[in-house]
Amino acid sequence: MECTGYFVRNYQNQATGDLVSVTLLLGPPGPISVHTPEICFPSKNYQVLGKREQVAISGADGEDDQFWALSYKANNLRGDTLRVYYAWSTGGRWSASGDPRFKFAGQPYLYKIQLSSPLPPGADLESDDPCRKFLQDFLPAARKYMLEPPGKK
Repeated sequence: MECTGYFVRNYQNQATGDLVSVTLLLGPPGPISVHTPEICFPSKNYQVLGKREQVAISGADGEDDQFWALSYKANNLRGDTLRVYYAWSTGGRWSASGDPRFKFAGQPYLYKIQLSSPLPPGADLESDDPCRKFLQDFLPAARKYMLEPPGKK
């Protein structure tokens, strides 16, 4: 995949022990838009649990960012569960587009963010979702460093 820049980090909440892995990519819209977890994770020995769902992450400014969220089960003896979020942006709000290749065609560049977090057995996705909690803190900080294409403000 073509990539102009990237950021890959693991974060652990010292109070809860929750671990979140974050990948932020920047590059041409075509290559950045087509590589999704639905393509990658099954080839890494994971099985999807249900359909992806669109999730809104509320910002402090009252506006929402839209993400796709999925859960995966590892094909191992423990059957570990992994929660995954992903979305695209041209520098403003994050979008869970159904067809990002066409939505972002013609843009000079595209950001993609993908997060994953292991879930404990029996986790409740409404209250025990480390990715959702992490995004509420991370997105405002990341937005300060993201550029919008000229003339888009």
